Amino acid sequence: MFDVMQTIRGLSMQALWRWPVLTWALWLVGLPATLAVVVMFTLADRPVVSSVQRLETVQSWVEPLPAGTPWTLEGFTTLMTQKPDFASGDWQPTTLPSVIEVPPQFSATTEEPMARAWFRFTYEVPADHPLEEPLALYVTRIMGGAHSLWVNGQLVTAKLDDWRMQWSYPVFLEVPLRWTEPGRKLEIALAVPYRLSQGYAVGSLYFGRASELELSRGIRLFLQRTLPIMGMVLVGLFGLLSLSMWLRRKAESEHLWLSLLAWSVVVCNLQYTHEFSANEIASAWFGFIVDAAVSWVFVLYVVFWLRFSGINRPKTEFFLVFYTTANTVMTMPVWNWEINGMVLQHYITIAIYFWIIGLAFFEAWRRREMQQWLLAIALLVLLGAGLHDVSVMSTQLEPDQIWIYPYGAFLIFGVAQVLLQRRYLRAMSSLETANKRMELRLTEHDAELMSQQSVLLSAERERTSAAERARLVNEIHANVGQRLTGAAAA
Repeated sequence: MFDVMQTIRGLSMQALWRWPVLTWALWLVGLPATLAVVVMFTLADRPVVSSVQRLETVQSWVEPLPAGTPWTLEGFTTLMTQKPDFASGDWQPTTLPSVIEVPPQFSATTEEPMARAWFRFTYEVPADHPLEEPLALYVTRIMGGAHSLWVNGQLVTAKLDDWRMQWSYPVFLEVPLRWTEPGRKLEIALAVPYRLSQGYAVGSLYFGRASELELSRGIRLFLQRTLPIMGMVLVGLFGLLSLSMWLRRKAESEHLWLSLLAWSVVVCNLQYTHEFSANEIASAWFGFIVDAAVSWVFVLYVVFWLRFSGINRPKTEFFLVFYTTANTVMTMPVWNWEINGMVLQHYITIAIYFWIIGLAFFEAWRRREMQQWLLAIALLVLLGAGLHDVSVMSTQLEPDQIWIYPYGAFLIFGVAQVLLQRRYLRAMSSLETANKRMELRLTEHDAELMSQQSVLLSAERERTSAAERARLVNEIHANVGQRLTGAAAA
């Protein structure tokens, strides 16, 4: 028993000794990485080379499309073959970015009336342009149907295979080398089909050498896709760890809620890795699942916060779970509703969670605990990130913005993990203190036993000496008695 406690004590001492070292190591690694991400946010879409042009003003024209043009992959494929009469277009000067705001809800039928927004500009290939260097058009974001690039009235490339992913991909369209001879004049046109009820968004345009635009494209791609995907994998692994902890300690339900939270974050970020442009039904269900997961991230984090903090608010938990469940059921594609209310749905959810944020900060103020402030601030950041992304999605903010909701989701999960680790360390510290007290008591008990044993041994020696003296006296008395008896008889 004593050896086992000594081993546990040794392990806890090692954990507590290594924790500050690990903390400093994370700071030394994490701080430069964070600064690098901040710098990339600052430098995103800011080419510094002179050969790249940022197109702040272009000519635009909205081309009406024939009735019945379907909002499907087949419809866009057919549309690419329809060359308009550019000369008859009502071209007007337009400042970029250019958007038509998405309403809170809109008709989402595949036969919804459509139009095609055109953006064109002229470019003369410089005399010193390398023959082996392609030119490229870089667009921060396009939201609408499958876009296409036209050069001198001819289609050169189109986004058809995964056009539903263009909201997260920075658009990078190369002009074939046959068009890039030095001194040649080019008329570049970008076409974006869109539903009249839904609108569109086209971010800032940059044009120049492909190799010089790769940096800006790479930075935005890293911030907008690579980091969320990396974070998704990491959160998924921590989710498995939390599930494993709960299976071993089912009384601690916060591990289960944290695991469910992790997998909700993973499902949210699947939109960065999967798309179903070729299948309308699969695309509708996938979009529904992702949107539902966004709402469940809020719920699961709040339930985790309440359970972790020991706050008993069953009515609040019931209301949030009931609302989110009802919201999930109502937005299922099985109903075949022709209205897409995704923006309205998210705004209602955000409005409800302002009340939750008030509750979180009230608990933090009432309890005066650092962990409560961290939980409340993380929830506020998540809500702000969600509001930002909904505003970008509905084009109330310019499309040059970068999606930040994944970072807010990673933050709440990171805060939850840190607080669980702190609780674990406090438990280890308490165990170490208890072991020290037990060791001290065992030492005192051993000393007391040794003292008692010494007293007993001394008493035993005294008793043995007395018995020996009595035996000797008896023997002497017997011998003397025998001699006296013999002498008397003589």
